[in-house]
Amino acid sequence: MRDRAIRRVLLFFVAIGAILAAVALASLWNIDREGESSDWVNHTHAVILELKGVMGALDAADGEAASYAVAADPRFRAACRGSLSDLGEHLALAAALTRNEPSQHSQVLRLQSLAEARADVDRDILRAADRDAAAAIIRANAERGSTAGIRSLADALVGQEIALLEARDRASFVQERRVRLTVWAGAAIDMALLLGVARLIAAYARTRRAAARALEEANAVLETRVRERTADLAAANRRLTEDNIERKWANLALQHQLHYNELIVNSIADLVLVVTKAMNVSRINPAVVRLVGREAEEIINKPLSGVVAIDGDPVGANADPLGPLSRALAEGHELRDTPVLVGDRGGRPVRALLSLYPVRDQDKVVGGVVILRVVQ
Repeated sequence: MRDRAIRRVLLFFVAIGAILAAVALASLWNIDREGESSDWVNHTHAVILELKGVMGALDAADGEAASYAVAADPRFRAACRGSLSDLGEHLALAAALTRNEPSQHSQVLRLQSLAEARADVDRDILRAADRDAAAAIIRANAERGSTAGIRSLADALVGQEIALLEARDRASFVQERRVRLTVWAGAAIDMALLLGVARLIAAYARTRRAAARALEEANAVLETRVRERTADLAAANRRLTEDNIERKWANLALQHQLHYNELIVNSIADLVLVVTKAMNVSRINPAVVRLVGREAEEIINKPLSGVVAIDGDPVGANADPLGPLSRALAEGHELRDTPVLVGDRGGRPVRALLSLYPVRDQDKVVGGVVILRVVQ
């Protein structure tokens, strides 16, 4: 429960962080767009200003040239030359500002061509020798140098720039509204997520308190059960102690009995061998070692045929597993005074009488006891 609640809280905070990051990115993008839009607006206004400057300089040059033709005053000529210089600067700036806008740049170049043609007329007037010559130039170029076409083209270019400004203004308004909605929506979602986190933490706190109360009750019940169980274990421990004492006494008595039985077996003068069901020797008494002349380790866990042979077989030969001894042990009946041969210290066969007594464990034959009595 705790891990699941922590995971939910972490997921809420991850979602809040993601929304904040999205809002921040949208705001930064809008700031960049606003910067670009501001630069573009400034550029557009600069183009409009230069176009209006072209017409203003051209009108001023025409008026000053006409005044010079009438009055022949050198001041009008100087002023006209200044206006023509301003006209060239405005045209060059307009061409430079629109060089990245092919359609407008081509129109500006056309405007530049027309304005330069009109400026050439004004320059011819300024170069005229007298008033009559200037008046003749004005009359001759009245139609060719008319500013109506130039003004129309300049006004068209200004109108295009103003239309672009209006389109960009509408796009900026839409973008600003979209970003505003994004920010407000992100803030609302974050507030909702924070409320969800608060409710989740409150629910987790209530669950923890309930779990703490349940744990206290369980601890109280557990303490009661522990006391009861401790009393039961103490009583059981006392009983086990008593049983262990009795078991120790029984084991001691059994050990004494086994030791007493071993003393009895070892004191028997006849040869006593304990064999398994497979006719392997598992235990012998000292009489066997004295007669055979081999250590107990050489006899124990070895076949009985290595010590005893049925009378008529050579000493030490492998006994037939289906012989009288094997059959008697397999069938679980006794054999008494069966003639056999036993090899002594010198390797000479010694005649003996063998008696076999099966050993049972819950009516199952598990081995036997072989007693050999040497025949003198």
